[in-house]
Amino acid sequence: MADRQAFNQKVDTWMARRYGRKHWERGYFGVTPKLYVEEMLKENGKPVANVYKFYVGATEVGACYTEQPVPGSDEVIEGVLDVDGNSYEGYHENGVYADVVPPSEYGQMLQAALSLGREFDYVRCDFYLAEGKTYFSELTFYPYGGLDSDSIDTLMDLLAETWDVRKSWFMTTPQKGWRRLYAQALCLALNGGLAAKPDTRPRGYSLPDS
Repeated sequence: MADRQAFNQKVDTWMARRYGRKHWERGYFGVTPKLYVEEMLKENGKPVANVYKFYVGATEVGACYTEQPVPGSDEVIEGVLDVDGNSYEGYHENGVYADVVPPSEYGQMLQAALSLGREFDYVRCDFYLAEGKTYFSELTFYPYGGLDSDSIDTLMDLLAETWDVRKSWFMTTPQKGWRRLYAQALCLALNGGLAAKPDTRPRGYSLPDS
């Protein structure tokens, strides 16, 4: 049985914490902490370990980070898939990406990530896959505190290009004072950079024109 006093102390610590200060994630500053309980998803009697995290721009998905259980063991492998389900090769801070295979539900999750992320300039959309069913996990607006890195340069370039800063709230909302001058200068720099260096790399999966 759980120690109720220890549980209450842990929860009090969570509720007193104000997230976003460490990495200056301003979108979290005004969030009022709340506590809620979810049913634990299980597969084969164990907490689900089949995770898919899609990096989504306003109109396209860049790539998907995944954690997949190894059948017959307690091991979990990490990998990165492109929008067509091809596995990237490279290393990360904790090891080497595995050669992962997308599940049959991959396309369904990709479409759901696009639908959920289309209202934002950039967001990570996470899902669980348990016993053949897809479950939405969360939307993450500052993946790894905005400090995510990888050894695969082409992947990092694609993720950066998936995020069009010009579609952000700051750039699409009239600003005042120094913010207005900064927004104008940033817009000119972004437009000029794109004009001087056309993007010829393969893009991620995009929403069809309609």
